[in-house]
Amino acid sequence: MSLLNISNSTQLLKSSSRIILPKCIQLSRITTNKNKLVFQTKKFSSTPLNNASTFDFSKHSNESSTILGYDKIDHLKNKDEIKDSLENVKKCWNQYLISEGFDTNFRNLKIIEEESNKPGKVVMKFVVQKEHTNRHGGLHGGFISSLVDIVGSLSVSSFGEKYSKHVSADINVSFMRGAKIGDEVIVEAKCEKLGRSLAFTVVELYNSKTKNIIAEGRHTKFIK
Repeated sequence: MSLLNISNSTQLLKSSSRIILPKCIQLSRITTNKNKLVFQTKKFSSTPLNNASTFDFSKHSNESSTILGYDKIDHLKNKDEIKDSLENVKKCWNQYLISEGFDTNFRNLKIIEEESNKPGKVVMKFVVQKEHTNRHGGLHGGFISSLVDIVGSLSVSSFGEKYSKHVSADINVSFMRGAKIGDEVIVEAKCEKLGRSLAFTVVELYNSKTKNIIAEGRHTKFIK
């Protein structure tokens, strides 16, 4: 807890009949001691951004969940439908692999099964090939954005057949580092919030050797 001290409270109150406080300040106690007015404020936790590779999305998401009062999958009445999450992911991924459209560009992605056996989490890996790069020889931003889309979608599909049909509502990506041909890249997706019609995912791409984050994305899906 931190304290915000306002001196000369008598003069302050005389000069203004209305004091406006920021919403983040929770007025839990006011004590008057001679000429001091003391406001007690709640200090919200936050993750320092001086090291992007250690930024913890889940911490902030969990705080938001507590504030908003929802559980990620609380509305799922039949928990049996999500117990085979890895099988759900494999089934959906096979549908991508047999596609003859744009998804053929991702056939070298492999599911890391030991990391993808929980509902809402999918981890995949691939080695950067020439066809994945831009004219400068680095991993293409468009390819990265597509990975955020695809692997994020699989994290939603891991909850079962009911959640296997969805379309993108919003997507954004932050590019932090590059990757070159031959680098092995890990793509980790988490479904942070699953509602009745919307799912919110967070996706990280990082170098498997250095652990440095290449890109971070957020992807919102509309469940049909």
